[in-house]
Amino acid sequence: MLLFTLAITLLSGFAVAQFPLIGKHRTARCPAVNRATDETKAIDIHYVEVNPRAKDTLIFVHGWPGIWSIWKHQINEFKNDYRVVVVDVRGMGASGHPGDVEGSSSTGDFVDDLVCVLKHAEVAGKSVCIGHDWGSSICWEAGRARPDIFSGVISLAVPYLASAGPYTPIEAFLKTFPRLTYQVYFRDTIDNAAAELEADVRRTIRIVYKHSNTTAPDTFLTSSTSFLTPYDGIELSRSPLMTQEEEDYLVDQFTKSGFKNSLQFYQHRNRYLSWQIAHDNGTFNVNVPSLAIYPNKDSVADWNVVSEIAKSKSFVPQLEEVSVPTAHCPHMERPKEINAYLGDWLTRTFPSSRGTFEKAEGEL
Repeated sequence: MLLFTLAITLLSGFAVAQFPLIGKHRTARCPAVNRATDETKAIDIHYVEVNPRAKDTLIFVHGWPGIWSIWKHQINEFKNDYRVVVVDVRGMGASGHPGDVEGSSSTGDFVDDLVCVLKHAEVAGKSVCIGHDWGSSICWEAGRARPDIFSGVISLAVPYLASAGPYTPIEAFLKTFPRLTYQVYFRDTIDNAAAELEADVRRTIRIVYKHSNTTAPDTFLTSSTSFLTPYDGIELSRSPLMTQEEEDYLVDQFTKSGFKNSLQFYQHRNRYLSWQIAHDNGTFNVNVPSLAIYPNKDSVADWNVVSEIAKSKSFVPQLEEVSVPTAHCPHMERPKEINAYLGDWLTRTFPSSRGTFEKAEGEL
């Protein structure tokens, strides 16, 4: 009976363990400033690397609440033609954090982490930065601040928001985009928000990772005092965006790391510092080739409208924009079509990088 129980335990664990075995898992030791104590620390930034002998590099950056594994479809698509580097951003997944969640995670800090990872991986040439959600903001800043290292930017969901004008707090957007109100909650009551998200990690993951065919309660994302209560009494099944193994892995990672560090993106000091760095620098344009893919069924916001209001094209001279009929995670909801867009743009923009792409059947 003991052997039988052990065998069942090993088999059940084996299914969960299969997913994270993509690529080689590595850790870069990177300097990071804790601004609350004015102390520079060394933190671990975990990343996954595939095909290190390839000439050209793609570096993928997730948003909230993600880790490296949300890029599974893109890793599998591009691993044979590119060197693929996929990070856990600081404070999330297996990556460390210097402390001071409210003021030590500007987009500039995240870009420094990416540069550190590329140095650790001994990437000699430039890389294309591909981001989703807050990862998009990080990649936009990478293209703006370090065109010497990042040759191009691909953004999924979030357009470029230049720092040319005065700093704008999140409240200024709420009249036009009321479903951004949850960000006030994440900013003002970080401990309460983290506790709410951590009370049932699997339920949190299932609420956040939505398919375009899934209808959210009308009040979802519109409260400044809670994130999950609109789903009270609603039974939730696994998101169609991921397999059971993928969900288990994501739940396991956030159970270990918690959510508090992940709320770094929403903090006033981090956002103000991100704006200040670019504003004071005086260079507002992203002067590298860029592709933005906006989901038009996103419950958070209409990103095409955000792009127009922000005049993104005025600040990204080499920008191509595409609209796709998905919810917030197009790379997970329609990976075949999104990979075709990425591949076609990469081939046209950097012709020496990869052979000609065939159009995917049913391409958007």
